[in-house]
Formats: sequence, structure tokens, C-alpha cells
Amino acid sequence: MNGSITRKHGYFRFRLRTLLLLPILVAAGWWWWTWPERTARRFVQLLNDGDLESAKAMIDDPQPSTGFWKIVASGKFNFDSPFFQPASRREYLAARRAFHFDWRWDTHSDPLGPFLARRNRIMLGTPASNKGVRLFMAFKNEAAEMLARSLQADYPEYQVKADVEKKRGIVRIPEHFIGEFSALILLLKSEQPP
Repeated sequence: MNGSITRKHGYFRFRLRTLLLLPILVAAGWWWWTWPERTARRFVQLLNDGDLESAKAMIDDPQPSTGFWKIVASGKFNFDSPFFQPASRREYLAARRAFHFDWRWDTHSDPLGPFLARRNRIMLGTPASNKGVRLFMAFKNEAAEMLARSLQADYPEYQVKADVEKKRGIVRIPEHFIGEFSALILLLKSEQPP
């Protein structure tokens, strides 16, 4: 009789240990699956705080464009919380998520990205579409040539033309750069003398 009580008691202790292990496994799984989201939110917060060195240190090569860093360094833009694209099971298991975030300045806003967040590291994401889009930019005060030269210096791989008569610039860029170009144009226009 004494042996059967010991056996039941030992079995109960094993089951209790197993039950205590379950919350630890759930917490570890939650921590792993949300790691990319925490990384992306930290990156965007560093950009909002203007901590360029810490933000650059999080990014694996290649770095974003010179224009992207000009936008962040200006301190004139607010960056919204990141938006995450739907992830596959493989991405959840690898703790990797694609995201973008919007910049805001006065009444203007547009997205920046895509980026990939993966275990405290940020990488440039692969854009959904790499097709070129022709972008027309209107300028005031006959500044089309100066703005076109400035944009050409930041994006040497794209051809930026100035049409002085119509006070506009013309550039053909991939779709995912539209938000970045829009923010940079606003920034360049704000730096022009009235």
C-alpha cells in the first residue's frame, strides 16, 4: 500500500513539472515570433529620435540610399509605426518579417521601405515591383535645374532631367522609391530661398 502511494505521488510530481514547462515554452515561442516586430519598432524609434549611428549599426549591407539618410537627418519628418506584410510559416520560423513605414510632414505622407527585420538586424527588402515609374516633380522659382542636380547626386543610378520651361523635373525610378523621392523633394523645396 505504501508503494502505490509513492508511485502516484511521483507520477503527480512529474506531471506538475511538465505543466510548469508549458508556459516557458509558450513564452519562448512568443518571444521568437515577435522578435522581428520588436526589431522593426526599435529601428523606427531610432529614426524618430535622430540616432543615425545606432540606426545605421542595425542595418546589414547594403545601406539605404544617401537620400534616405538625408530625410532622417533633417529632423523634419515623423515616422509612423511599421506596417508588416503577411508572413509565411517559414518566415515566422526564421524570425524574419518584411515591413515599411510612413513618413509624415505637415499634410504630406508616403511610405519608406521595404525593409526586412531579422533578429536585431535590418536589411533592405526586395521590392514587390521593380518596374520603373516616370515621376514628374513640379518646382517653384525656376529651381528645377538645381533640384535635379541635387537628386542626381543622391541617386546616380537614375537619370534626373530638369525641364526649366515647365518648372519640373522628370525621373524614372522603381516604384518603391516614390515615397523616398517625394520626401526628399519636399526637403529640398523647404531649403530653397523663397
